[in-house]
Amino acid sequence: MRVVLDTFLLVTLLSLGCSSQATLLRVKVEYNPSEDLACSLPAGSSIKEEWKAELLSREPEFLRIWEAQSPRFLAATEAISGKKFPSQEIVARLTICNSPSESFPETGRVTINMRFALKSFTPEPVSMRYKVDTLFHELLHIFLNRHPIENSVLLKEHATEDERVRDHLHLLALQKAVLLRLNEPDALKEVIAVDSILPGGYYKRAWELVNATNTEYLKYVAELSK
Repeated sequence: MRVVLDTFLLVTLLSLGCSSQATLLRVKVEYNPSEDLACSLPAGSSIKEEWKAELLSREPEFLRIWEAQSPRFLAATEAISGKKFPSQEIVARLTICNSPSESFPETGRVTINMRFALKSFTPEPVSMRYKVDTLFHELLHIFLNRHPIENSVLLKEHATEDERVRDHLHLLALQKAVLLRLNEPDALKEVIAVDSILPGGYYKRAWELVNATNTEYLKYVAELSK
């Protein structure tokens, strides 16, 4: 019975089209070196000029990928969940400050740490596509803030997990559903691989739970789609 149910969820959720009315969410991506100045002043937080130069030169690459993928990301999210992104403008600030990527739903701002996509910063940079997926990840925090999941059976099952793990279970499940819906298995593979080596191990653990079985993620998607 469980296999039948999982198969039904897979067919139902992933066969949904993306033909619904376009989202009214607007995302403005920008990099302003002067905004990074404040974080570069404290001792041990300096930002090298070659990092700034590389990010400025590669910002158009990020924008090209984002502009190509973002309509698909947003439409698939809304089609799968049956819910809309908020009608607002989000300012997505690219940064090379020593700070994590974050979202601030109350102010409509997102920051994306670009350091590890730069060849001038690390000899083994992540792809620019991964950073685009990171922006999508942060937008999903805003989406789920607008559509909170109440009385989640799955979160109760994982009550002993760290709060940061629990906060990402439905989000990562939805991100996985979107990337599979868009036939982007390689992008999904990179997201899981890079997320799983981030400090703290919270993403790694969250992905382990979401990927416990081939269809485990669909349970989380079903909860947020209610």
